[in-house]
Amino acid sequence: MTNVNSATMLMCWVIKVNAVTGETELKRLLASMSPTLDDTDWVFAVVGEEDAVRLTPHALASFREAEGLTWVLPQAATDDL
Repeated sequence: MTNVNSATMLMCWVIKVNAVTGETELKRLLASMSPTLDDTDWVFAVVGEEDAVRLTPHALASFREAEGLTWVLPQAATDDL
């Protein structure tokens, strides 16, 4: 792939993303929501490589920090960490 094609693809992607419309009126957006309470106790955990494979299926979210990879996990999955 050449730089021209990459630039063209990027422009097409940006145009498609910008064409997506969504609710922009906060009051209407909040009124349309129907949240439910999740009974799970969630924890933030810095996970090492040795535990990553075992815990991956349980992760709700992950993000990189200076300390390492932090995951949001159900507390029950981290009891033995």
